[in-house]
Amino acid sequence: MVNKRGLLRIIEVMIASLIIISSVLIVVTNRDIGKRENLCSEIPNLLEELGKNRDIREQILTDDASGANSFLRERINNPAYLFEFKICEVDDICTSNQVTAQDSNVCAGERIISANAQQQSGFNPKKVKLFLFKYG
Repeated sequence: MVNKRGLLRIIEVMIASLIIISSVLIVVTNRDIGKRENLCSEIPNLLEELGKNRDIREQILTDDASGANSFLRERINNPAYLFEFKICEVDDICTSNQVTAQDSNVCAGERIISANAQQQSGFNPKKVKLFLFKYG
């Protein structure tokens, strides 16, 4: 009778351990999925900041991506992720040179940048597109 009681305790401990281990695995898996979603959700914020910065906006309108690239390098400081920034005409389709069809961890966003009312350079809007993908 005593041996059966000890066996039931061992089974109870094993079941409790399985519940705890499975809970930890579920939490770790959900955290990894959340990181992938955050990758895509940052693109509109980055493009919004580019549009608000007057100097970078003027550079984009003259087809100069150097200011935007340095700005994005500061903001995207994770070495596991690469980005590509493209300036295109509004009617053009911007495609990436670095991203292949096999890349599954690719996020992209685009925005129209135009001159404000005080600038005398005329109305020549540009479309900017940001590709963000996981390296490797």
